[in-house]
Amino acid sequence: QFNTETVLNQRYVYGLSQLPNRTLLLSTNEGLVTYDGNIFINYTTKNGLANDFVTCHKTDKQGNVWCGHYQNGVSVWNKNNAIKKLLSIELKNTKVTAISLYYTSTKTYNVYVFTMGKGTYVLNNEGRIISHNESESVVYLATLHNNELITATEMGITITNLSTHKTIYTNDSLSGENITAVCANGNSWYIAFKNNTVYELSNSILTKIYTCASKDAQLTHLLVYKNELLINTFSQGIVALNTRTYAINNYYTTYYGLKSVLIQSIFIDDENNVWLGTYGSGAIQLHRQQFTNYTTAQNKLLNNVTAIEKSVEHKRMFIATNATLLVYDEAIVELKNSVALNDKITCLSLYHDTLWIGTENKGTYLYTILTKKLIAFNALYKLPLQQVNDIKHYHNYTYIATNNGLHIYNNNSQHLKTFTTNEGLLHNNIYSIHIDKIRRIWFAAHGAGVFYLKGNEFVVFKNIEGLNLFNINSITSDSYNNIWIATEGDGVFKYENNNFTNYRISDGLLTNYCYGITCDKNGGVWVVNSNGLSYKKNNQKLFSYLQSNEGVGINNFNTNAFYNYCNEELYWGGENGLVQYSVKETKILLTPPTLQLYNVLINGKVVPIVNDTILLPYGKYDMVINYNATTFLQHEKVRYNYILTGLETKWNDNKTDNSSYYPQLTDGHYTYELYASNADGFKTTQPLSFNIIIDKPLYKKWWTYVILFMVVGGSVWLYVRYRFKKIKQEREKLQRLVTLRTGQLLSEKKNLELTKKELEIINRDMTDSITYAKLIQDAILPKYEKVKLHFANYFVFYAPRDIVSGDFYFHAHKFNKNIFIVGDCTGHGVPGGFMSMICNTLINKIIHEINTSDIDPSYIIKQLQCNIVDELNQQDIGSGSRDGLDIAICVIDQASQTIYLSSAGRPIYYVSNDALTVYKGSVFGVGGYDENVQKDYNTYTINYNSNDCVYLFSDGYADQFGGDNNKKYMSKNLRQLFVTNAHLPLTIQQNNISTTFANWKGAHKQIDDVIVLGIKL
Repeated sequence: QFNTETVLNQRYVYGLSQLPNRTLLLSTNEGLVTYDGNIFINYTTKNGLANDFVTCHKTDKQGNVWCGHYQNGVSVWNKNNAIKKLLSIELKNTKVTAISLYYTSTKTYNVYVFTMGKGTYVLNNEGRIISHNESESVVYLATLHNNELITATEMGITITNLSTHKTIYTNDSLSGENITAVCANGNSWYIAFKNNTVYELSNSILTKIYTCASKDAQLTHLLVYKNELLINTFSQGIVALNTRTYAINNYYTTYYGLKSVLIQSIFIDDENNVWLGTYGSGAIQLHRQQFTNYTTAQNKLLNNVTAIEKSVEHKRMFIATNATLLVYDEAIVELKNSVALNDKITCLSLYHDTLWIGTENKGTYLYTILTKKLIAFNALYKLPLQQVNDIKHYHNYTYIATNNGLHIYNNNSQHLKTFTTNEGLLHNNIYSIHIDKIRRIWFAAHGAGVFYLKGNEFVVFKNIEGLNLFNINSITSDSYNNIWIATEGDGVFKYENNNFTNYRISDGLLTNYCYGITCDKNGGVWVVNSNGLSYKKNNQKLFSYLQSNEGVGINNFNTNAFYNYCNEELYWGGENGLVQYSVKETKILLTPPTLQLYNVLINGKVVPIVNDTILLPYGKYDMVINYNATTFLQHEKVRYNYILTGLETKWNDNKTDNSSYYPQLTDGHYTYELYASNADGFKTTQPLSFNIIIDKPLYKKWWTYVILFMVVGGSVWLYVRYRFKKIKQEREKLQRLVTLRTGQLLSEKKNLELTKKELEIINRDMTDSITYAKLIQDAILPKYEKVKLHFANYFVFYAPRDIVSGDFYFHAHKFNKNIFIVGDCTGHGVPGGFMSMICNTLINKIIHEINTSDIDPSYIIKQLQCNIVDELNQQDIGSGSRDGLDIAICVIDQASQTIYLSSAGRPIYYVSNDALTVYKGSVFGVGGYDENVQKDYNTYTINYNSNDCVYLFSDGYADQFGGDNNKKYMSKNLRQLFVTNAHLPLTIQQNNISTTFANWKGAHKQIDDVIVLGIKL
């Protein structure tokens, strides 16, 4: 799954396709996105798209992408990342519902653009409008297959042959509004309707083929994949219908591992990977289910699976869990508790209608499937009770491996023969046995080496390199009769042509501790590790491993608790259930990846490759080559082989990095070659290659010495003569120049002195004006002596950045309520000062006009918004004025011990009992006009306690740079400062806040106006 939590920043994917270079293309609500298996690249309006919302797209044979948008028309994006906008005026506010490309020749085509309200536009491949059909203005969807175009409009459904321009089917009784999806299959069409049904349209006859049982489902997409019709039910997952019988082949829902069921589009790439575009969950790559997990979470009976066996004839699977034999009846899909033994079951083996059961302490039992009769084998043949580790059948013989030797039972003569160390066994405690194609009986035991029995003769292998612990757990053979041995601590051994090969962690194994081994029909080798599976495909040299995040949902596998059915289905048992692996669902990717060269960096700069060659002048260069191999099936397992001929003599094999680095390249002729292999080992047939030629230095070229000799001899004579003449000329020229420059400098000095005096006068006049403006600004700010008549418990820390300030504070007393306001106007200095005086005047006016005792601070903000828009004419088209302010208001009603808070663009901090509460207020500031934005402002009502504190402030304090690392003070530190000081008297609070700001700022420049107004209730 690719989404905002992984690597894809877009959550809503409306369509997918593939470029000619195999790169995946995604239509999203935030632009057009490409994905090459390695990185996502997003193209938006910043790159030239007409609109970020891409509703659909189609790609031509040359790789040009035609994008339909939610509005503003169509964009054409080509492989050189150039973008052309079309129909921007015609479709300014109209959604493009579909785009189809119809080729009129091998190189030319027409583009059909279908819209929701403006009908259908037909363009040529250069973007010029050929025709416009508005008779059916609303086109809900459209699809082109071969020469047939199907459209669903408000007038019904129509199929047109574009080569003959004839309508071959129409049905005006089917409103296009009720049709949700269409797709073609040969000469037939599949049509999905809003009533959750799917019909087949063949030979002008509609036939219902599917009805979704869920009323909540929406059939939003149809796609034919091989012999299946994939039906996206949007909120219910995907249904796979057999296109011949219309029977349901499969479901893909969250229950079966699908990451999201809100699916909008389905796409099959050239590797037959299924891609899903979702509503809110990004893009999903759907894997065919190779592993099926049956866990205790699904069925509590599946607790600690120790052995597995299957009877195809009786359609039953037998599963041993400790001392219980479970039977899964495939005919009725039921798992039931069948046989309870008083001992742990260690192994199961089927011979005709009889199931042989090995136990940990009580020997062997025979269970007849038809009669369900249980017979104690050890009692029947008067064998001592012993631990049975493995049971195998070969022709008419049954081999029983125990902790006290090997029993061989003839099912025809019912004769029993026993082998122990007395008869030549290396060890009596046999963990498992394997009988290969030439009837060699291989033994797995701890404390013994590798050995087998052929006839009556034991063959022992000694001095096997790498076998140090001699703990062998399991043995098997592949289709070539090569022997594979799983050990506990020494990894895996392969015996082929009288030689042993050892595989360990360094060769890809999950761990060197292996508890079972088997092979599949494709020649793959599967190794059981305690916490996962290791596997090696037939054409691979190394192992890979799988754990719970790759489909294996079982942990802590049991030793030799596996079953191999005809090399097509593999089963493994563990503490919390069992895993089934279907070999037929294994996808072997025969197509090698496509190599793409991102860029070549020479000394950190991208250089172009011209005619497969990079030419560089003499020097030393650091070269980085960045590339990618496009494949979407296990891209993380792509391997690269590369070489730089001229520098290297050996290939760099099996590299995983997407770049090659060569430092300090000097003069020479180099050739870089790169191959890539996919996860199945299939390699690109042709390398990505280019030449790098670094020129020789001059001293390495023969003609340099000839020219040097001639030049040096003649130059010495000419130089001496030339220097005498030149020195004389320079002396005369210098004398003239000194005289001229002396006069110029005296003149320029006088001009500079006059300019300096003029600038000093201008600066003094401007400073006097601004200083006088400060007196005016200070005059309108509330005076403490006046405010304390109504409310004295407050302080103000006021620090303008310049002479005049864009921040201001305000107090009013009305209807026995105290109104405190802090404002942070657009800008600072003179512009901010003007704005603060305008806002102060408007606030005075608004409060003066309030004629009710219920003073609502949000009302003041709303009125201020309206007044600023009017005063600054911001509603005028083209005014461009966005000036305004961020504001925080606190209304105090001491009679009811209630405060009313409201703010725009600024938070308000309220401290009570050492706990700070943040009232964020509206995200919208005051000022600026946008008819599409409705600004809402809220009021918070708080019943306060004595000594609670309220803090109104601008953003200048928290944004100030300072400290040892020259970083912002930050809101987090400001909140802590308020909490720490809230219990202190206001004068001390003011001093601490002022001192903290000064210490933090230090010698750094103040970046903004600062105001903090603290109120103690």
